[in-house]
Amino acid sequence: MKGTRARRTWRALGPRMDEDTLDHALGEQTLAEQTWAVEVQRREIVEALKAQGEANLRAQEEARAQFRSLAQKRASELFNEIFEGMDFDPRKRV
Repeated sequence: MKGTRARRTWRALGPRMDEDTLDHALGEQTLAEQTWAVEVQRREIVEALKAQGEANLRAQEEARAQFRSLAQKRASELFNEIFEGMDFDPRKRV
């Protein structure tokens, strides 16, 4: 038996508990603590991946918006180049 936790567990389980049983109980407690720690880490990783995925989606949406803006600007420039010098008014009907 080692440490304060062992003494507390010994007191909680009572003096009729032998050392092997106490060590087994402490081992199960340690296993439960480790299992919980792994679960906490798993949840943190899942949350981090969700946040990263959301950030990636926002970045993709922003890139698409920039591309659309540039494409519209370039289309307008090409239109102006093509019809430059022509007497063309899109509001007039032929």
